[in-house]
Amino acid sequence: MLGIYDSHKYPFVIPSVYGRCWGSLMGKPLPMELRRRVVDFVEEGHMHRAAAAQFRVSIKFVNDMVILKRTTGSLAAKEQGNGVGMPRCRG
Repeated sequence: MLGIYDSHKYPFVIPSVYGRCWGSLMGKPLPMELRRRVVDFVEEGHMHRAAAAQFRVSIKFVNDMVILKRTTGSLAAKEQGNGVGMPRCRG
């Protein structure tokens, strides 16, 4: 089992304030602070690949955040799921 303190062995694992690693937050949006810092870094003139390496996120995440900021003006995560109280399957 990969622990929080193994990030020196596996650079793709970043300890978070939640006591977990970013890789284990599957299905949950990354923190707003990280989103803002990534977009600010790109807006300063850095390349998307440099931002991905700097903050240890995927290039797709950087691209998605820049596009989200450009289209909506916000970095808020989209609502997940199929709506409140809606059943997943009908049958």
